[in-house]
Amino acid sequence: MRKSPRIVMFHRFSAEPKQHCVSSAEFEKQIIYLNKRFNILPLSQLRQSKEQGKPLPNNAIVLTVDDGYRDFYEVAYPVLKKHGVPATLYVTTGFVNEELWLWPDQITWLLNNVSEVNKTIALGEQTSKNIEINTIDDSSRQQIWSQVIAYLLSVDDKTKHTWIAYFAEQLGRPLPKTTPDEYAACTWQQLVEMQQNGIEIGGHTHTHPSLGQVSNEQLHTELHTCMRFLDEKLGKVDRDFCFPNGQPNDYNKKVKQVTQEVGFKSSVTAFYDSKGTQDLFEMRRHTASEDWFQFCKSFNGVEAFMAEKTGAHNKVEGELC
Repeated sequence: MRKSPRIVMFHRFSAEPKQHCVSSAEFEKQIIYLNKRFNILPLSQLRQSKEQGKPLPNNAIVLTVDDGYRDFYEVAYPVLKKHGVPATLYVTTGFVNEELWLWPDQITWLLNNVSEVNKTIALGEQTSKNIEINTIDDSSRQQIWSQVIAYLLSVDDKTKHTWIAYFAEQLGRPLPKTTPDEYAACTWQQLVEMQQNGIEIGGHTHTHPSLGQVSNEQLHTELHTCMRFLDEKLGKVDRDFCFPNGQPNDYNKKVKQVTQEVGFKSSVTAFYDSKGTQDLFEMRRHTASEDWFQFCKSFNGVEAFMAEKTGAHNKVEGELC
């Protein structure tokens, strides 16, 4: 797979080992490994080579990070800077502005801050599905979180936020109005610094909705507002985009069209299949991990090879590809 470039995505980082994060020590171990064996390219180089029809070096990989959490600046960025490694950070501009905190984190915070509930909570007015919540502990928390997130990804943005407010009320835990420190975003000043030191800053909408679930008006607002803040705060340069959630039902032809019209130069998904990086506005990505086995599968092309030869785990437009 040395001639098949791969894009890999990270999300959260931590100083010490922590669930759902890549720790500082493990991340540096990964970067040292990658520097020895791969050509780590900025996303812009991959994009430009595809636009111009120029070949890439063998074993080309691109590192991307979603959302814009402050732990990227505090944990990952120093490692990348130390080793001279480029990466792309896709930021949610409303999150950086401190207008909001990301809605999946709101669900996590609620479930982490309650224990005894003993309630039946309805998953929306349009479904008969309910969640039976008794004791919330380490064994039940992830299961409840997964049920809730799956439901919220299936509804429009207004319904999603209305239901989260209802969920908080049912659990008896009002959501903090400002982002708790553990879920905080980078500041614009930090983004300026990183952009000056090899980190490309891309867009990830303004409020992080699933773009496959929004109106045409909101679609334009999300993308235009995101680009406007990036231009105003960081200067006008070519920028790339990442679909929030990034699964097949989180974008469509209209979303791709508006992404281009706004001025983004490429866009990426959060799944992989045999299409790889063929379409600049639908480039597939693999998942990075603290787990060394998953890390090696993603970066060494095992997943890409299987997708190319036998199909992948995602269905796109009803076909396994």
